[in-house]
Amino acid sequence: MVRASSEYWVWLSTALGVGYNADELIHFYGDAKNVFDAGYHQWILSGLVRKTAAERMKNYSLDEAKKTVALCEENGWEIVTPDSEYYPYLLHEIHAKPLVLYVNGDVSVLKHPLPIAFVGTRDASANGIKIAEEYAYSLAKAGALIVSGGALGIDSAAHMGALQAVADTIAFLGCGFLSDYLKSNKNLRDAISRHGACVSEFHPTAPANRGTFPIRNRLIAGISRATVVVEAGLRSGSLITARYAMEENRDVFAFPGEVTSFNHLGTNKLIADGAYCVISKESILNVYAHEYPDLINLDSLNDEYDPTMKIPPPEKPKKVEVRVKPKTPEKEPFDTSLLSDDNSVRVYGFLADTPKSVDEIVIESGMDATDVLVALTDIEICGGAKTLAGKRYIKA
Repeated sequence: MVRASSEYWVWLSTALGVGYNADELIHFYGDAKNVFDAGYHQWILSGLVRKTAAERMKNYSLDEAKKTVALCEENGWEIVTPDSEYYPYLLHEIHAKPLVLYVNGDVSVLKHPLPIAFVGTRDASANGIKIAEEYAYSLAKAGALIVSGGALGIDSAAHMGALQAVADTIAFLGCGFLSDYLKSNKNLRDAISRHGACVSEFHPTAPANRGTFPIRNRLIAGISRATVVVEAGLRSGSLITARYAMEENRDVFAFPGEVTSFNHLGTNKLIADGAYCVISKESILNVYAHEYPDLINLDSLNDEYDPTMKIPPPEKPKKVEVRVKPKTPEKEPFDTSLLSDDNSVRVYGFLADTPKSVDEIVIESGMDATDVLVALTDIEICGGAKTLAGKRYIKA
């Protein structure tokens, strides 16, 4: 539920712009409402904002911020601000902390004690994809929360690994929720919002551009206890995330590779500069096992990884047939060949056009609850099912 004070935080965040360092301003005034109430002349006299920023604050209407709040309420998106109980504790510690986080999904995942980020190149090798998915799966099984950026390549593999483990995951986006950026990955982001959360610092209508992703990367590093770089060239954006992590005194892990491998030039350099060298899953979790003995289950690392889901291919544009008279299009049957295994196909057979709970499907199918959940996630990602309120499922 969006709180009444959210409109003031949205006002300040939108007026100043994403990534603006308002730390001293908030420290001085206490919260965004007090900043708003102080007014233009006090902003200038405080010396905490430049005149150009004060002008933007004066000219941006609170009514516009209220419209944004209403838009979020209409779409079921949460607004998390620094005075919210769900604001991630590690983000309170970073430089230029975000004034607003727009959340599509389960807001409570932001309070997980051990978020671990997986980052890397979009042009990952097949082995890099396999490693990211398998390691994310194992760390999620062991109790960590997998964080990434929702992009293609390593990001998608890490999110998929967490979903395979029937665990929550967070995707930080470099655009607003209404942006049409990266449509081909929409099914995965939708699954993340149902089994974790998609999070953005950007206004819901903000488009993606080259400058938005470095801003986003500071939050991936900032919310996480550790950043794991799987594959990265020397100019990979994931090195920006690693640099942010180091600047905030967070741990950085990197996978070593052949010195001639382009996708390991960046990771090898990180290791040379002092990052942890990843040689096993234990080499990551052992760093935190003593701190979170009740959370981390190292024994689960022995669970065999058996991938059952796959990332669906990008959607192909459909040809539109022109008709003289409008006609309601018939619903196309779902292509079960997109599904990863027989379990998913079997569970799909128990779905209907009316909602069913997981328990109902378990009883009807006679399958294990975990297998049903994994299959349902697979079906969702491939576009064959939708999740409704109360964790009920329906054919898409």
